[in-house]
Amino acid sequence: MFRLARDSDTISAICTPPGTGGIAVIRVSGALALSVSRRVCSFLPEQPESHRVYYGFAIESSSGEKLDEVLATYFPVGKSFTGEETIEISCHGGPVVTGSILQAINEAGGRLAERGEFTYRAFCGGRIDLVQAEGVLSLIEANSKRAAKLALRQLRGTLSEYAMQLENSLHWVLANLEANIDFAYEDIESASNVSLIDRLSVILEGAKRAAASYSSGRLLQEGMQIALIGKTNVGKSSLLNSLIGEEKSIVTSVPGTTRDQVEGSFLLDGIRVNLVDTAGFRDTADQVELLGIERTKKLLKTADLVWLVVDLSSEPDFREAELIGELGASRMWVIGSKSDLVSKSEALGRLNDWWKKAKSLAKLEWSSEPRMVIGSSVSDGGLDEIWAALKQCTVFESSENSVVVAQARHYELFNKIGLSLERGLDLLIRNESPDFIAFELREALFGLHELLGKQFDDEVLDRVFSEFCLGK
Repeated sequence: MFRLARDSDTISAICTPPGTGGIAVIRVSGALALSVSRRVCSFLPEQPESHRVYYGFAIESSSGEKLDEVLATYFPVGKSFTGEETIEISCHGGPVVTGSILQAINEAGGRLAERGEFTYRAFCGGRIDLVQAEGVLSLIEANSKRAAKLALRQLRGTLSEYAMQLENSLHWVLANLEANIDFAYEDIESASNVSLIDRLSVILEGAKRAAASYSSGRLLQEGMQIALIGKTNVGKSSLLNSLIGEEKSIVTSVPGTTRDQVEGSFLLDGIRVNLVDTAGFRDTADQVELLGIERTKKLLKTADLVWLVVDLSSEPDFREAELIGELGASRMWVIGSKSDLVSKSEALGRLNDWWKKAKSLAKLEWSSEPRMVIGSSVSDGGLDEIWAALKQCTVFESSENSVVVAQARHYELFNKIGLSLERGLDLLIRNESPDFIAFELREALFGLHELLGKQFDDEVLDRVFSEFCLGK
């Protein structure tokens, strides 16, 4: 994706979203940023002041034709986002105006930046590490305040500092271990085995704690996806519409109205909740419905939660039991719908009876039971129990300084680091050869370096920066 030979180019891109708007910003970054920009913004002085805004007209350098009335801000080397000399041109936000100015800059010696190239240069220039670069993307894509807050903490370096603390502790253990190897027969005092075990245990606990935070971090970053499944006409679409507060899914008495997935979302305590209404499960020859049912089965493998909706007001036939065989209790709720059509005292009993029979038919041997919840989409307060249960899923505490991992790459690496540390600790406890122990600890150290971007390959960089948008 990126080539070092092109890193010396002066690059430019529109940094604001495409389309029309009051203002757009075009960023020019690189060694020739000022000289290139001065050919389009001739009002810029030869030696502008840092962070000062200059006013004038952007022009086409070849013809001198005025393109727009703009403001240009100068950032010298070391004081910009990329760390390079940078000019940011604020112009009117229309595609013709921004396109004309960008073209003029590139004709003057610039090059159109690739996706994420500004952030890539900030990383290569040592202004931010790889974890912080990923924080930039997370902050841009945050879909809730809690997600934005978490991303900002990552961008400010909270997770990086945590990883560096583990790295420093691991260096200490390795240094003492290698001193034991190199100077085994000399009178040099190094840390005792007990001290090394204690220190390594703390590092291992830190790596495990970081990996364990991923479930909460991913929930904050990506939101929670809930699949609503069940037979036709059990109330799935009504439940979705009631929870999101709009008529997103068509509701009729005709079985099979929902043939494809319908999605709706809302924010709950700062967490994005994405509901997916699915095609009702039934025997059918309709090709569209069959395709919808197949898509439902695929969704069951990836959804964070699956709500199996059961109509409390009708006679059960347990066909839904076919859908739940591969699910676990922790990912499934059984929702008793249309509770307004049965007595309150009877509703939960009916749902429990249905579940016992369905569990038997599906031959499930789960170690725990799914959550059972009663609800009605038409009566006042009919969804209170569902709301209360859902709120419990969004409650988890994280202090300002606690580590929370939100990216899959970080989770994979902390797990890998943890495994190496576990093996190293086990060897240390068994008083095995220091060479073997050091090998495992170096593997853990390499994992921390990969996390922070101290060592990387093109594949890792492509994976990280290919997700960025143009202009960032």
